[in-house]
Amino acid sequence: ANRAMANFFFFKQKTAYEMLRSLVGSEMCIRDRFYTKSLNFNPNAAATYANRAMANLKLKYYSECVVDCNKAIDLQKDYVKAYHRRGKAYEGMKKYLLACLLYTSP
Repeated sequence: ANRAMANFFFFKQKTAYEMLRSLVGSEMCIRDRFYTKSLNFNPNAAATYANRAMANLKLKYYSECVVDCNKAIDLQKDYVKAYHRRGKAYEGMKKYLLACLLYTSP
């Protein structure tokens, strides 16, 4: 019984993001409430731009995602996640050649 209970809790654990999403609501809520407000306090946080870009990507706001990725890359040139998310946004906009070029060049 104890082992079954331990397995239940192990497999039912949520990530911080999943808990936040269940408490707050949608990606748009998370983007607006947390990432945008965070950038008001620290506009030089590349990770926050990249995280907001991911929220925009999930919402299929591809052009906003590209803008946030570009800002993150401007702030931190070696931010791989920002490059990847920007490529995914261009894929979402069906700009496959541009996405391919961005994936294969620094």
